[in-house]
Amino acid sequence: MYYMAFLFLVVIRPLEANNRCSRQKSRIVRNVINSKMVLPFELLDAELPISCPLHPHRDMYRIQEDNKIMESMSKWTCNYCGKAFVAEDFVDKHFDNRHMNEIVAKENIVCLADYCDVFRCDIIAGVRKPDYWDFALCMEDDMKEILEECNKLMEDCIPKYITVNETKHFRDLLQDAVCSYLTCNKFWEIPKKETPDGKIALYVVMTLLILFALLVYYCVFYQFYYTDTFSDSIVYDPTPRGRHRMVHPSYQEVRQRTTAKRGSVA
Repeated sequence: MYYMAFLFLVVIRPLEANNRCSRQKSRIVRNVINSKMVLPFELLDAELPISCPLHPHRDMYRIQEDNKIMESMSKWTCNYCGKAFVAEDFVDKHFDNRHMNEIVAKENIVCLADYCDVFRCDIIAGVRKPDYWDFALCMEDDMKEILEECNKLMEDCIPKYITVNETKHFRDLLQDAVCSYLTCNKFWEIPKKETPDGKIALYVVMTLLILFALLVYYCVFYQFYYTDTFSDSIVYDPTPRGRHRMVHPSYQEVRQRTTAKRGSVA
């Protein structure tokens, strides 16, 4: 009896939670949280309070995500058993089939996919594309409910021990990162991915090198085909060095020599 109850808690309940919670949508929300919330908080020497539903430790897939290793875009490895896969989705299916017991099963766990309305998962993933009527029929009153839900969620994620000015700063930061998109004007916008400064510098250098190479190429091409610079400076002489060039007599010279010989003989 106790064994069956234990089996239900350890296996069946994680399986049910796993079936209802989308890994793909949770990943979209997690990426936004890590880039727009967790990282800025760490840079400002603060952290999300555990009371925040978006805190990383409340993510039901946190432990499995920590044991997912990306060696390259085409090689993902399960840190539990060492099996390798060609895509992240295959690792997720492997977790569902082989490592279901590694899902966090505490009372305060959160399925991040439940917040997809606030984080606009389908739009960020490119699943939903707007048409004319999406813009024409959008009303700010219809967005009010979800905007209030977002504001309340963000309030729960502001640390309580910070000053008033810091509270305002974090509120503006979270508002700009998530809630500001829940209006008719910005609802269909996709947040721009920030490029690290090192990559920007590399792109600039590579662009300049390519432009310089193209400039040199076209200068040489133009000089070679459309001017006499190369043709006038290059004289082709097939005679090998150290040898005298053989000059072949013309037809008239050969005929004159033959006639002269015949006359001398006669």
